[in-house]
Amino acid sequence: MPIVGPLFSELAGVVVPNQRMERIARFAAELDRRLRVLEAADRITGRLGNEEFADLLEEGIRQAVRSLSDERRQYLAALVVNGLTTEDIEYSESRHLLRMLNDLSDVEIVWLRSYWVRSEEFFQRHENVLAAPQVSLASPRKEQDRATRKTALQDSYKEHLCWLGLLERRYRVDIRSRAPKFDRDGAQELAGYDITPLGRLLLRQIGLEEL
Repeated sequence: MPIVGPLFSELAGVVVPNQRMERIARFAAELDRRLRVLEAADRITGRLGNEEFADLLEEGIRQAVRSLSDERRQYLAALVVNGLTTEDIEYSESRHLLRMLNDLSDVEIVWLRSYWVRSEEFFQRHENVLAAPQVSLASPRKEQDRATRKTALQDSYKEHLCWLGLLERRYRVDIRSRAPKFDRDGAQELAGYDITPLGRLLLRQIGLEEL
């Protein structure tokens, strides 16, 4: 890998000596591929050795070692490359987004993107993740229990995204008075969720545009 090879080899040996090198190699290949297609290759090569990029790359390596999918390694490579090349994103901001990505599962990334893309094709592609359980009172108890567990997990994904500031809750209001509505327990009724500017920024930085 002509661009990141020397620096990557040095850092990888320090961070994860002799551990899961195949995952690291795939991450390095994806990172190098993304860097090579950029037009400003000379300028980028000159920044590869600075401490900030080395720190960003080191954290990317640590997460790549734990990643179980090529898709996750692509997210990491995109975020590191964008942290190096995007002028309006500071190093500290890229480092923060990288830590945030580490807190997200691949399923939660699908949920986050579903509030930006909102297309039928996207829903069909991820139906196993996004579809609400379909059961009735006449369904067998086992199916009802399974649906309850899946609903609870789906709710927890969305609430975790809210906790990170990537989604925000939208509440029901009275159409005429615009006053908030409350349920029987006195809690404000939840109408749904919307993606935040931070959520859109994270998706862009990991290479997941709206389209």
